[in-house]
Amino acid sequence: MEIDECLNRIEEKIDLLSINSPRLSRNEAKKFLKVGESKLRYLVKMERIKQYYDEFGKVYYLRSNLMNYLESNVKRAS
Repeated sequence: MEIDECLNRIEEKIDLLSINSPRLSRNEAKKFLKVGESKLRYLVKMERIKQYYDEFGKVYYLRSNLMNYLESNVKRAS
């Protein structure tokens, strides 16, 4: 799900919240949206970093296995 789509859903919920709760003004609801937006962007950023490291880890793991395989075969061949 894209960040903008998530933010739109959050904004819709805040609209409903401000309508259903007379104590919560639209400006107060916008403050919650700002906090939600920054948290969401942070989480998306962390998820992308995690995916990058997961991919990097897989490549590193495959590379090290390949190197070990090649080294053992070179030792056997010599």
